[in-house]
Amino acid sequence: MSAAIPTVIDVRGVLSSFVMTVEIASKSKSNHRHDKSSNWRSLKSFEGLLRAHVRAARPADWPPLEPNTPLKERPLVVVGMVGATMLDAANLPKSVTDALEDVCCVTDASVRAVAASTQRTKKPILTIALICCDPGALAAANTSVEMGLANLVSHAIVAATAAFETAVADYDAT
Repeated sequence: MSAAIPTVIDVRGVLSSFVMTVEIASKSKSNHRHDKSSNWRSLKSFEGLLRAHVRAARPADWPPLEPNTPLKERPLVVVGMVGATMLDAANLPKSVTDALEDVCCVTDASVRAVAASTQRTKKPILTIALICCDPGALAAANTSVEMGLANLVSHAIVAATAAFETAVADYDAT
């Protein structure tokens, strides 16, 4: 399930945005980065599955990925996520942002702001809100790029939380 993030605040510089919910058990790289066991394969499987879901949900107006463009000239990506998981909120983002590579950004170096929240529910649910923005327009519309990113990351986590709560309510109703 995916949808465009509703415009609650007028933010110049936003090129595209969407929010998606996936029934998937979130995984973390925090303890398994150099582990070549089945845990590492499970993490790669999680990233591959999530990458496929993101690719299917990404809107047509999402800017094309241009690997030859210098990093400082690429669009910035802001991510808000809420996961039903036993992971700490700090351990959720890395695997998710790695899954965005080659789908919403060339590398996760373009992900400039992330907000994550975790909740305990009966069913594994992951909701991700993604916002792609032009760094020049973002700087022009705010006191700095960082202030623009702070504005957008708060918008992303609110959108992700709203979609997550809807998904949990739908699950609880069944």
